[in-house]
Amino acid sequence: MAARETTSETSRVPLPTRLGFVVGGSQTLDPLPTVTSYLEKSGGVLVSRPHRTKGHADRLRKAGSRLDLLVDSGLWRSIVASPAVTTEADNGLAPLDLDVWAEQIVASTSAHTVFTPSYHVSTADWETLAALLAATAAGTRPELVTLIPTGADMLEAPHLNTFLSHLRDTPPRQFAFIFTDSNRPFATHAKNRIKGMRRVLQQHPGAWIIGVDPLIASDAIACGAGLAVVGVSGAGRNPAGPNDKGFCPDSDGFLPGLFLPSLLEHRSPRTYAKWFANSAVDTCDECGRRLDSFQCTDADKLAILRHNLHATHALVDALTAREPATQRVWLDRRRCYALAAHLQMNPIAATVDADRTLRALCELDDPQGRLTTPQGAWL
Repeated sequence: MAARETTSETSRVPLPTRLGFVVGGSQTLDPLPTVTSYLEKSGGVLVSRPHRTKGHADRLRKAGSRLDLLVDSGLWRSIVASPAVTTEADNGLAPLDLDVWAEQIVASTSAHTVFTPSYHVSTADWETLAALLAATAAGTRPELVTLIPTGADMLEAPHLNTFLSHLRDTPPRQFAFIFTDSNRPFATHAKNRIKGMRRVLQQHPGAWIIGVDPLIASDAIACGAGLAVVGVSGAGRNPAGPNDKGFCPDSDGFLPGLFLPSLLEHRSPRTYAKWFANSAVDTCDECGRRLDSFQCTDADKLAILRHNLHATHALVDALTAREPATQRVWLDRRRCYALAAHLQMNPIAATVDADRTLRALCELDDPQGRLTTPQGAWL
């Protein structure tokens, strides 16, 4: 992948590419060696969390010496911020200077970038949001990026204007956003939330969007994001906050979701096998395998991960190879083709239901303002 310098009006942190992947969480199969091996060859950014154990820090230090490593404390997943305590640096008898905190993390992990150790801001908790923005503005180290983890409903109409107002009134700097939900952040109330994300990026070109799927990542990049980071697991693509039950993936056959570019879907290979029962299933040229052929083994689960990495990279590369003025038009056409492809399958026993985020994106950008059926047909 060709290196591309990414900066913005607010960016202090140049990166070689606009696509990254986030690892961490509760996967039973460690994805870090597979992801780092892939990114060393292809280029890209790695976001890892948590960094607290010595063994993990040692592994991150090795990874950080070979690629662009962004470290996220991950504390936003379990701790709700308050006006008095918005980050880990505040949480102690003697508050720790953010620059000192960042210096320690960079030294222990060889990270290129460190997210502020922000706690999760509850939706419409404006006092806490203002306190977080004020506290993180004090950081001056070039590796430090202000992380704003909050509920995805902050992007909806009742809250969006106030959210944008707070962001506008704070000193300009590099922002990274994580939007959380109990289910899929950009499938619930999808159109309103996608429109809200686009407005955030319009106000803050070059901002980073963390923990999304390829559909949202590609849309964010086309709308001006400096970096979009795709989760390597279902939980990584659909982050949950402290009070959220967490994402329940389609894990038919206990297999992770496989990204199928022709449909722009993440589904279990077993689901694809049912959908394509009466038609030819795609074969991945790079993997050399039919995309319904994976079994419930550790080797095949890692093979699915490798496929997802290169398939996501290919989508973003095809997007960013185009002139910025034409990217959204190309992406809309690409999504409409994928939506139409759902109608070409004719399974006997299974129901083909198009991804809700895909449908929402197609509907949002349809010049006629049409809606779609769950199967992907235009009304």
